[in-house]
Amino acid sequence: MKKLTTIIAAVFITAAFTMSFESCGKYEEGPTFSLKTKKNRLAREWELETLVDGATTVSAPATSSFTIEFTKDGDYIIDFGIVATTGSWEFVNSKEDLLITIDYGFGSESVTTKIIRLTSEELWTRDTDGSEDEQHYKPR
Repeated sequence: MKKLTTIIAAVFITAAFTMSFESCGKYEEGPTFSLKTKKNRLAREWELETLVDGATTVSAPATSSFTIEFTKDGDYIIDFGIVATTGSWEFVNSKEDLLITIDYGFGSESVTTKIIRLTSEELWTRDTDGSEDEQHYKPR
């Protein structure tokens, strides 16, 4: 009987431990838990891997050189291959979204994008303009 009680207690403790980490996940697609801060996971150079337009997934062409580099100090560079744009970024909405301010030289524009996955190896974002368009990036 004592052995059965110990097993049941272990199952309940394991379930409670697992459920407590499930509530830690901030992003829809994870990760549930990470030892790296969100800023440390984001701050790197990312290369566009795929675009998801509703139900259609399109891989970035091999000739595409679209990259975005986020720095820890809040700056970024978007390189379209032909022209590069700079600006600043910050987490907003409890670090669930990115506010990107694009500096055109003659003015600026702010764009908010929802983070749906942020690991050291993957960055997935979704447009917040009402569409279901997603961008999937990998480290460069």
